[in-house]
This record gives sequence, structure tokens and C-alpha cells, in this order.
Amino acid sequence: ETLLKLCDEIRPNLILATGGTRISLHDITPETSTSLMEGQCFRDGRVALFE
Repeated sequence: ETLLKLCDEIRPNLILATGGTRISLHDITPETSTSLMEGQCFRDGRVALFE
């Protein structure tokens, strides 16, 4: 809800998100965040560079 509200009100060009629970079996940050995205720069632990 917070991420959707941020996008609706501020309309940022870029959002950088990190999980606060560290990587674990209970971490749902990636699944939750990517379901809201149009695109992403990080894939498989690598950074994609755009020109």
C-alpha cells in the first residue's frame, strides 16, 4: 500500500528498494515489489546498464 501511494502521489522516475529482513525464506520483498513494476534494472544479482 505504501509503495502504491508513493507512486500515485509523487510519481517518481526511479525507486530503489532493499529488504529490511535480510535474505531469508520469509522475505517477500522481491515478489511483492516486482508485481508492481513495469521494469527493473537488477536481474539475477547483476545490474543492467542502459544507454
